[in-house]
Amino acid sequence: MLKDNIKKLFNNLDNDRIGFRISQNIAKLIEAKTNNIFISAYDIKNHQAKNIKRGIGYIDYYNAAQALISGEFFAVFKDGEYHTILLSEHENIYRIVLKVTKNKKEIFMPSVVKITDLENEVQKLARNKKQIK
Repeated sequence: MLKDNIKKLFNNLDNDRIGFRISQNIAKLIEAKTNNIFISAYDIKNHQAKNIKRGIGYIDYYNAAQALISGEFFAVFKDGEYHTILLSEHENIYRIVLKVTKNKKEIFMPSVVKITDLENEVQKLARNKKQIK
């Protein structure tokens, strides 16, 4: 069902957003008061416009969602309200960004990027962000 909902959101970017629950472990790690997370059509439009060459599709958002649900990840970095999480699903490695609202009652996933070099990505993120796990 989640896969179908994400696909519908990609096919009709006039929709608002879809939600699902991530693992409590990740929700606590990013200091959210909820484990409900949203993917919005607005964020997908912006992300696609900025990253058109990367070819991120609904299946990548679905894979990232599945990894967040399972709670397995490689590293987590924090920069203000944003958390960057490196995780893997179906033999792909992703860098996802989660935004926790100031009141910590909502989480959004504005960015999903497929990466090829995990070690290099960790080093790049560690230069500018605080690693929390």
